[in-house]
Amino acid sequence: MDEVVTYFEHTYICGRRLRGRGNNYREASFAIELWNQHAAGLDGIAQTTNCVEGWHCGLQSLFQCHHPTMWNFLAGIKKDLQQQKARLMQSVAGLEHPRKKKYRNLND
Repeated sequence: MDEVVTYFEHTYICGRRLRGRGNNYREASFAIELWNQHAAGLDGIAQTTNCVEGWHCGLQSLFQCHHPTMWNFLAGIKKDLQQQKARLMQSVAGLEHPRKKKYRNLND
């Protein structure tokens, strides 16, 4: 869990520590102003898009809950990685996955 927290800290909060003494950090990969919508919410202009809503619903179905614990989060990510790896290996072997029926009906 420490590695996950460290990743988010270095990517979104303060960046990696630079050489030398003191608290010298390089900039984070994604600036706080870019991803933090607190001010927009206070100004009443917060909004989402359909792709964000779709991603959020997909995440909820992956974890089978609205607010996963850290352990449910890690278990869900592990499960999804195993499924993706299995699909990759099957596609390399030449096995073709049939599309879900609802998507076939939509195409028709």
